[in-house]
Amino acid sequence: MVFPFSPRAVSSERAVSRLRRSRPWKTIRSVTADDTSVLGTLVRRADELGRCEEALKGYLDTSDAESLRVAAVEGGTIIVVADSAVRCARLRFLAPRIVAHATRVLGRRDLRRLEVRVRPSPADRSEQSVSGRTTPSPATRALLRRAAEAIDDRRLKETLLRMSAETPARWRKTEPR
Repeated sequence: MVFPFSPRAVSSERAVSRLRRSRPWKTIRSVTADDTSVLGTLVRRADELGRCEEALKGYLDTSDAESLRVAAVEGGTIIVVADSAVRCARLRFLAPRIVAHATRVLGRRDLRRLEVRVRPSPADRSEQSVSGRTTPSPATRALLRRAAEAIDDRRLKETLLRMSAETPARWRKTEPR
């Protein structure tokens, strides 16, 4: 492998100047404008979702608009998330008008459906324990157990094993020995 500067560089300034000469620097604008870059794709996708959300919020009442988030636009379907079932019912009722407005404002003729979902609140999660912490997945529990096996520190090992247990009792602190 060829390094753009030698390890024997006397000053960091020389090393930086050699590095600058060896690679062309790209601006953020050039990276995001590139159709093949992942960052450019993400920026365009975020812009599209933002424009769609602005269009929908401009059409709806203030109370409905505040609870609405556009999650995705996929295959002619706008997927939105609202903070309550009541808001979801209202948005479903308005769905044909909302889609027609979004089609007009965004200039996308492929939009046909509005899919409305309820944003789960933390209190509604069935996997939450009394302490408010969620239950780790089986894969996460296995990783915690493997990490505990590799640790020499007794207290850290006990904590990792407690966290890898399936029962909510895993969060109770044990007395130091």
